This record gives sequence, C-alpha cells and structure tokens, in this order.
Amino acid sequence: MVNKLAHSLSVCIALGVSSSVLAQTEQQKLVPYIIGGDEVAVATEDNFMASLRMNKANESHFCGATVLNDRWLLTAAHCVVTGGGVGASGLLVTAPSDITVTTGLVDNASANIKDIYSATYVVVHPDYNPLILLQVSTDNGIDLETEIINSALDNDVALIRVNRDFDGVGKVTLASTSLAVELDDKLKAEWNEKNLPENVKVQGWGVTEAISTSEDEETAEDNSLAYEGDTSDTLLETTLASYPIDKCYERFESQDPAGIFIDSPSNTTKLCTLPARKLEGPDLLGPDACFGDSGGPLLTKDNNSNWVQIGIVSGGSAGEPQCGSLTRPTFYARVGTYYDWINESIAVVPEQAITLPEFLAKEKADAEMNCNDSISANNCNINEDDSGSGGHIGVLSLGLLGMMTYLRRKKS
Repeated sequence: MVNKLAHSLSVCIALGVSSSVLAQTEQQKLVPYIIGGDEVAVATEDNFMASLRMNKANESHFCGATVLNDRWLLTAAHCVVTGGGVGASGLLVTAPSDITVTTGLVDNASANIKDIYSATYVVVHPDYNPLILLQVSTDNGIDLETEIINSALDNDVALIRVNRDFDGVGKVTLASTSLAVELDDKLKAEWNEKNLPENVKVQGWGVTEAISTSEDEETAEDNSLAYEGDTSDTLLETTLASYPIDKCYERFESQDPAGIFIDSPSNTTKLCTLPARKLEGPDLLGPDACFGDSGGPLLTKDNNSNWVQIGIVSGGSAGEPQCGSLTRPTFYARVGTYYDWINESIAVVPEQAITLPEFLAKEKADAEMNCNDSISANNCNINEDDSGSGGHIGVLSLGLLGMMTYLRRKKS
C-alpha cells in the first residue's frame, strides 16, 4: 500500500531584515506515501474510512479521509488545495461540486448508489499554507540568519461536509488534546533504534508499488488530484514505527535550509514515522503510505487497546524511492493539535461552500481590490462567487482545462 503527496511547493524568501518582498526561487518537492500493506478486514458498521473521488475524472480516487460524524469528514488540506488558481500562489480550493465521497467500503470497485455522497462544503484550516516561507536577514549582502516563517505543509488539515447522513458506517475516534500528549509520551518511550516498534498503522487505497520520480513527476506537479497511477481497489493497511519528533527534526535538519519540514525538535503540529521492517525482495524498501493515501489516518492504540486517529497523512522529503524509504521519514498533521478547531468547525454549517485558508483569502481580497467594472479579465462581476460553488468562473475554467489535460494524458 503506497501514497505519496509529491506536491510541488515554491520556496519563498523574504530578502533583508526589513524587506517585505518575497522572491520565488527553486521549487522544493514534498512527497507523502502505503506499500507492503495487508487487506483490511472490517465490518461496514465499524469502517470509518472514506474515499475522496474526482467526479469529473471517472470518479477516480485521489485521497483518503475519515468519518467524524453523520455528515463530516477529516482529510488533508493539500488534497483539496490544488493548482489552477489565478493568484500569486497559483492555488485554489477544489469546489465541493467536483468531489464525491464513498464510505463503508473495503472494495472501492463495488461502490453502489447508496455508498456515494456529494460534497457540499469544504473547510480548510485557516493557517494552512503549503509554501515554505523563509526570512533571510542580511548585512551588506551577507546572509546572517535564516528564519523559518512557514515550514512545508503546515496545518495540513481540512474538513468536508456531504449532502446527506452517512448510512450505517463507522466513525473514527480522534485523539483529544490531552490524549495526544499522553500518546506522544507512550510512543516515544517505545522507540528503539535497533528494534523499531510497529506501534502505529496507516490505511488507504493508494498505489501499491514504489514509483519512479521520472515517470510521475510531471503529473504530480500539475495537480495532486490528477494522479494517473493505478490505486488499489482494496482498502489496505500497514504497521509502522512512530518516529520521535526530535529525531525526525534531526533527520530533516540536514536539508538546506534546516527546518523546512519540521521546524523544531519540540514541534507539536506534526508526527513522523519510519518503516519498522524491510519488505522481502532485493530492494531496500519498507512498508509505507504512497500516492492516494494522503488525507487518510495514522492510528495507534490507547491504553484501553482502542484504535484512535493521531495523525493525517501529509508529506515527506523527495528522493528515490518515493515510497517505502527505510531512512526518510513520512510526516503527518498531528490531530491533537487541531482537536478543538475540528470540533468547533463541525458543530455548525458553514456560511459559504468553501472556507479558504488565510493565504488564499488574502489573494482573493487583493484580486477584488484590483478588479474593475470594465469588460476585461479584471471585471469584478466575472470574479464573483459562482452560485455558491465557492469558486470563481475564471478559476473553474482553468480547473476544467487542467482536467482536460489530465484526461488527454490518461487516454494517450
């Protein structure tokens, strides 16, 4: 079982101590990932896994999610914040009308009408930002200090509401703020460098074989939703080793600059894992998540041996192999950090179909300030919300063009 984000992220640098100018430099790729998985045996009434599907691409699976209550799902923000935007970041939030959901299934190919739901609201965490933001202090052209303003895939959390109540499926148990701290301590105490513990697990319908960057780089950079690989029809799971956050920070610290993935050894917004064993075969590969598993859960047992969700599949550093590296950690959004926000958000029906993260809300506000009433691309009326769909007409057109490109590639 394999899912890797393989999301292309721009590195933005603020030049100078007092300068607010952001200069776009080389791209830094991030990659989340499940291989070496076993089929999940679970009754429908206990199955809290959901499959997110792109309804304009043959209902193809693109990300995982978990059922929170009768109408709400938890997933990763990068699953719904994708390319095709017209602002400075080039990103937009996928309209809920483009997303369908299936729940209660182990075999995704067996979906029936009763298993399919339409998304009606998408809520992205306000502080989500996929851009790596660095502030470099300089003196006479000499770099003095680099400060991480925003590390890769910070606050990678989103919620999706559907059009009707889920029918007879399970609901995930989230780690509360206090339980998350307790489980952090428990998992850290179990860490053993020589004998890695299999103390967490991931589930998903992602691809099941390691992927070559050269084969899939272009597709992954275009749009993480338009992944052309063959995902698993069967829900799979695999066990992993929880990797203490301070050690994960040290492992990533060798990246230049340090801290672009995990910003400190005491980070409380992310969790990390490593494969706990090597898979059979000549390659140095271990079980892991891969393309299509993003947004799915990282689970562990509490003190009563009940499985609870402690993380959301998010990302990892690029390299070969893309999935199943024995030495490069995968990181996850830490559920306990967002527990209160999640519960507050799902307690109400949003006013708008799309709740933007702050960086996209700012881009939208800036664009509206610069619009006018002429017959042009900057016409204010053209950029108004499209009948509550949450997108813009121009944005939706670009999205359709991107999907046409995907379908052409798929056909060829």
